Amino acid sequence: MDYYFLGLSITFLFVLLIGNVYFLANNAHPKDTHFGSSIVMRLVVILAFTIAYLPFVMVPLDVANTDYFSQSFNMRVLWEILLISQVICVWVLFPILIVYYESNESDGQSKKIKRSMQVAIPLFLFLVLVTVPTYFWLRDVRK
Repeated sequence: MDYYFLGLSITFLFVLLIGNVYFLANNAHPKDTHFGSSIVMRLVVILAFTIAYLPFVMVPLDVANTDYFSQSFNMRVLWEILLISQVICVWVLFPILIVYYESNESDGQSKKIKRSMQVAIPLFLFLVLVTVPTYFWLRDVRK
């Protein structure tokens, strides 16, 4: 295992997290400047930026592991974990949280959750209905 690239990747991950917090703190709406307000949505934004930028951090690690005699990480598994987490966040988690956060404050918790599900479930079904046939259609094109 190549500990240098593992340490470098973890260091880049921490720099990425610090950069995302800095970006969020400097570019927040003036009404949302206090970090204590809506902490869950701020964490979601930091998670979204981190998941979006992680492929750039993983590319040097992937290039270093292309050596034929490399006995380090299984990059295919790492890429699959990253891509599946991106799909789960973009297709399920983020739509639910955005609709929940933007809902009327006077509504109760159950009404906010119900509205979030009314938006997220059709969106998820639409994305599945578009992606799955496209995947099977394009899978055969490469051959």
